[in-house]
Amino acid sequence: MNSYHTQGAVPLNSCAYVPREFENLVLQCLNRGDWVTLLGPRQHGKTTSLIRIKQTLQNMGINVAKVDLQRLP
Repeated sequence: MNSYHTQGAVPLNSCAYVPREFENLVLQCLNRGDWVTLLGPRQHGKTTSLIRIKQTLQNMGINVAKVDLQRLP
């Protein structure tokens, strides 16, 4: 399997994943009960990080919902 990912989220089991500094900050905010909006340029790891943050929260026993508003006008 090719370890390079040029589009879409990097799979959870991929060795190509690079941790982002903002991931820990997002988890800290969520643990405090704060809301988080993640905005940034294309291809900077937002979706990949969100998948990993979701997995971390679920492993902690926290229910997670993802809302995608991208196709709204």
